[in-house]
Amino acid sequence: MTPQITNIKLDQYTQEDDYRLEKLSMIGTSGQTVNLKHLFVTFSFVEDIFSCAISGSVLIKDAVNLFSAFPINGYETIEVSFKTPGIDSEEITKTFDVVEITEKVRAPNERAEVYRINFVSQTATKDKLTTISKSYKGKISDIVEKIYSEYLAGPSNTLKKPQETLEEKKYVIPRWSPFRALTWLAKRAEPVKESNETNFLFFENVDGHNFISLSELVSQDPVIEYFNIPVLVGGGSKELAKNFLNVKNSLFLKSSQKLKEQMSGAYTSTLYTHDVTTKQWNKYTYKHSEDNIRHITDNKLTMKNDKYESNPNSVVHLSTKQSALMGKDYPNIQNQEKWLQRTISSDVLVDTIKLKITTSGNSRLRVGNVIEFYTPKTGSLESPETAQKWYDEKFSGKYLITNLRHTITPEGYTNTIGLAKNSYEQRIPEIVAFLGTGAVPARSPSPLFLAGGSR
Repeated sequence: MTPQITNIKLDQYTQEDDYRLEKLSMIGTSGQTVNLKHLFVTFSFVEDIFSCAISGSVLIKDAVNLFSAFPINGYETIEVSFKTPGIDSEEITKTFDVVEITEKVRAPNERAEVYRINFVSQTATKDKLTTISKSYKGKISDIVEKIYSEYLAGPSNTLKKPQETLEEKKYVIPRWSPFRALTWLAKRAEPVKESNETNFLFFENVDGHNFISLSELVSQDPVIEYFNIPVLVGGGSKELAKNFLNVKNSLFLKSSQKLKEQMSGAYTSTLYTHDVTTKQWNKYTYKHSEDNIRHITDNKLTMKNDKYESNPNSVVHLSTKQSALMGKDYPNIQNQEKWLQRTISSDVLVDTIKLKITTSGNSRLRVGNVIEFYTPKTGSLESPETAQKWYDEKFSGKYLITNLRHTITPEGYTNTIGLAKNSYEQRIPEIVAFLGTGAVPARSPSPLFLAGGSR
């Protein structure tokens, strides 16, 4: 887990969106190298918890006829090394494979060309060139390590220690790519601790690949607090430090699409399994309110006697299985009843509340981190008591970073951060409490509403 970021050394972080770009180079097949630090317009790449590999691009403004001296044929690599100064960050150092050149145009009124070089992490290239036809046995976490070390590992490709899983399994991988095999295994993995948290993910961030459950990710401590307040300008070093934690802009993308989520099997569903060996049918019902896996907060997305859980047959799954498919030592490796419905629910609900923020570049952030984000409530702060909670209590709080774009230009380094949560900061109020007829007192209406909408 990334250590919490608590202060900035202003003798090192000297301007808005400050960064240190130590290296940005393209290396050819014969070892020839071109320095892109003085040619690039924008360099960016994206980490995503739903993607097995990092991808990105560098926009080049070429006034030196680079293509003639350094023809780009798709065999090149791009090496980058950078960091945010003043936050005790190590350098992010990555090697990418060039995959294509796009958007090649003549720069208006200049003797230069502009084009975009697209790249991917080197594991993505290996994955596309590899097919696995092999049987494996052992714990799923051990199988993941074996597949990665055999087919994907390299000098710049590493796998963090996978979260340990239960029970030995035996699987045959039928001419699949490594990424397909690893994501397939992730859906079936049961952790040793909290064995019902069957919501594993396989993804890459700048530190390497991760095989870990969503519940484990959202249970981390926040690494930083961000605020959505007016930007401070021209106030010296204090304001520079504050603005590092202040978002440049924010956009709420969605919140609580209950009907759509219910139709996707998020809140309740029925699973029928048919065993072709024993000819037996079984039925399993899933309800989100009865699921005790960890979420980013403790407040469930459904209410008592919730209408969205009232009919499990509104979403039906049908799955076949074969007992002892891999022999008597592996009687139930096709255990869909343990993971299928919860995996579907977790995938749907991971971004119940979803937003995007842009911040000053922070090279210690990773996709999969938890942060805290505070945005002001609308309306007036009516008393000293309410003024202490100046932030919107529904949309502020803990969020998981689900995708993270690093963008570097000659002017500065920024992050575009996709945030999501799969539970509420506050429990859904009962109607009686909202109306003020129960234990929670009714709030006096604002004067703005007492006179028909005007003072």
